[in-house]
Amino acid sequence: MKEKARHKRKCAPVCRKQLYNNAKESKETWSDEELYFTSRKKSVSHNESTISNSGHKKRKWTESETNKLKEGVKKFGEGNWSKIQAYYSFKDRTNINLKDRWRTLKKLKMV
Repeated sequence: MKEKARHKRKCAPVCRKQLYNNAKESKETWSDEELYFTSRKKSVSHNESTISNSGHKKRKWTESETNKLKEGVKKFGEGNWSKIQAYYSFKDRTNINLKDRWRTLKKLKMV
């Protein structure tokens, strides 16, 4: 009995690998799902807010918000997101949103 169980453990990874390599899925098997996603993307206009994966509305940053953020970093320093957020009273923006926007601005060499 023990020998049979030992053989099963040795064979399991090989058998799984063979199943994985032999598995085939054509686009036809999931194309119906694709309709749900493409129609949603088409229905949202360029300036509308969208719902992110976390369930929060995702809004584009306005030029004035970006300028406030730049001023805030000059005044309070990078990393003081809660002070910047409180002083400039960003509407519907969290400290994390400010940090992420600043990181994006740096990556794009806009600051």
